[in-house]
Amino acid sequence: MEKILVVDDDYGTMKQIEIILKKNNYHPFCFTSPQEALNSFEVSDYDLVLSDFYMPEMNGEELLHKIRATDRYIPFIILTVNMEIDNAIKLLKEGADDYLSKPVVSDELIFRIKKNIEEKNNKRVLDVVEREQAIMELESKRMVNWKLLYATKDVKHTDQVINLFTRTLNQAGGFVWLDILKMHTEEIDDENYKISKSLVDLIIQSTEQNQVFFDNITFLSNLDSLQLHFVRYNYGDFSSKLFDYVSKEFDFLKTLYNRQLFVQKSSKSLDYELVVDIGYVKQIVKELILNALKYSPPNTPIFFMVEKSTTEEDSVDISVKNTPKKMDAKDFDGNDIIGIPYEYSELIFDLFYTIDPFPTTYKEEDWTNGTGLYIVRKILKRHNAWIKTVNGVDYSRDVPMPYIKFTVTIPCSISDSF
Repeated sequence: MEKILVVDDDYGTMKQIEIILKKNNYHPFCFTSPQEALNSFEVSDYDLVLSDFYMPEMNGEELLHKIRATDRYIPFIILTVNMEIDNAIKLLKEGADDYLSKPVVSDELIFRIKKNIEEKNNKRVLDVVEREQAIMELESKRMVNWKLLYATKDVKHTDQVINLFTRTLNQAGGFVWLDILKMHTEEIDDENYKISKSLVDLIIQSTEQNQVFFDNITFLSNLDSLQLHFVRYNYGDFSSKLFDYVSKEFDFLKTLYNRQLFVQKSSKSLDYELVVDIGYVKQIVKELILNALKYSPPNTPIFFMVEKSTTEEDSVDISVKNTPKKMDAKDFDGNDIIGIPYEYSELIFDLFYTIDPFPTTYKEEDWTNGTGLYIVRKILKRHNAWIKTVNGVDYSRDVPMPYIKFTVTIPCSISDSF
């Protein structure tokens, strides 16, 4: 039975966690005092530490540093609230293994504990393996598992949602029209009022903008039951449809935004068949290209390609690559964020999450306000496909250039009829 050290100065939260762990066959040792927990840690063997962030006497960051001074392996999960996500990411950089949002959800808690214990066990194995290739294979497996486990998780950031609602209402004029309506409405008789045309226009404009937003919310809530129209294509037809779509749909990039979109076609003919909703695949491509436009410097090129997957058997990769631009946001050391740092590589797929606090929006976008990549991943899941992002350096050009690449991987079957 694995022993879990739990530290939370909130007695109710601590007891809730204790009950959950006992029901799932863990042996919890719970403390409301960080110092008492540290004393217990120094004389006992634990399999994982679960600690609150804000605590009197010693906060979660201090506790992490003291534990890491004596044990670099033990999994350390920080308990936080959504508003403290930046603190959680900071602690991940300083040696924590994961974070868990409050209020605690039983299934999420057990999933995180199992994942982190397993990963730390793999790490211990890695440190005693002598052959470099064995180390690389195990580490690669660990990272792939981490990505796949998180790829299906839907995380909602309460603070992001609140900011989005507030921003949307303000952009639509808020409810100022209501105050104006109360002050500048003239009663004609018992059943009629007299109001100005400009006020009516303001009400209609504000309501229409809010209607668009709430229509989008309805769309998001119905993603899992969205009606998809799957059709079987051979690889040649599929790639041709995407290349034709991109060539025609994004011709405006050159004229409106002075940007070049390069379509790179593979010379290989593949005996593959794909079953997809081509309409939604095109919308996904559109989202990725507009993201590349949004998050790359002016006058830099964008690349689009469809090719045999370089990482998965019997699969096709759809990739969009661009040069990363400097974000308005800063990291914890006050440095500019360029591209998508590793610790944000999963957060960007969360609903309403954006690295920049006020991201650029283009009129051509279908999915806005931090919903695009969330929708992309949900639709791809319905295709048994997935998406990932990587940072890299392109050495094929005259001067090495950094890049960001989003890659959609769609599984295929071997064709026997084309």
